[in-house]
Amino acid sequence: MFQFLRGLIGDPGLKIIALIIGILLWFLASIERTYQLDIKTPTEIINPDTGYLLANLLPESITIRFEGKGSRLIPLRVQKPRIILNLKGRKSGYYDIHLTRHNLLPEPHPEVAANFSPRRIKVHLVRESSRNVDLWVPIAGIPNKDYAVCEVKNPNKVLIRAPQDLLVGVTQVSTETLSVEGEKSNIDTSLQVITQSPLIKATPESVPVTVVIEECGETTFSYLPIAIERKMDQLVMVSPERVTIRIKGPKSKVEALTQSQIEIKINVTRLNKGDFLLPAQISLPPGLDLISSNPKIFRVVIK
Repeated sequence: MFQFLRGLIGDPGLKIIALIIGILLWFLASIERTYQLDIKTPTEIINPDTGYLLANLLPESITIRFEGKGSRLIPLRVQKPRIILNLKGRKSGYYDIHLTRHNLLPEPHPEVAANFSPRRIKVHLVRESSRNVDLWVPIAGIPNKDYAVCEVKNPNKVLIRAPQDLLVGVTQVSTETLSVEGEKSNIDTSLQVITQSPLIKATPESVPVTVVIEECGETTFSYLPIAIERKMDQLVMVSPERVTIRIKGPKSKVEALTQSQIEIKINVTRLNKGDFLLPAQISLPPGLDLISSNPKIFRVVIK
């Protein structure tokens, strides 16, 4: 025995083998011990009958304490179990569901104990209501210099489903914000639909969006007449009577712009008699910007 130990100490190969055997024995002993493992996991709803949905929010997460031999807990570390609530066959009403190991997917080994906190989940199931609402795509940022957003193409409407009381007053939902910062070419993407409440579900959940980005163009409209909004008993004189404006925007929109699409007016309906210096209100089609107005201020005399 003594000679064996001397040989073991003097032989590097035997040292390595002994070390491996020691580690293996330690590992086998450790996985047979009893351990506790805490995992936080969300709750998922499956198989609600057609026409029914949740009217209450479920807990964001449930804490599960597993207890068992180390070898039985290893699969739970590799694949985190989920809590599943199967609502098949349940109709409108309130349900107090007691959580058990059978609500877990995958279900742990029978020798592993599972304790839930909280132990019960309240579920309120109601008939769903639905309607089609407008869809808006918020755009953020500015394209590359000398480029502009020409058009945003997306579905005009989406279907939303929710408990009846949550749909009251909802006429529009939006997507997540799309940035065009620094862009100079078209953007084709898919955006998530955002609703006012997690209990309001959108169909589809995401939509295709195309942003058309073009080079900018400029144009000038000279000596445009100014419309005066006044009361019947007001006599109004404006000087000068016409204005020259310069406009910037996507080339295709600038080239298609006509004078009839431009509205220039001064509203004096709330003013009394007198001599005023007023700006004109200049309205352009969406996507076009006013660069300059000559003049900017007009003399308005009301009698």
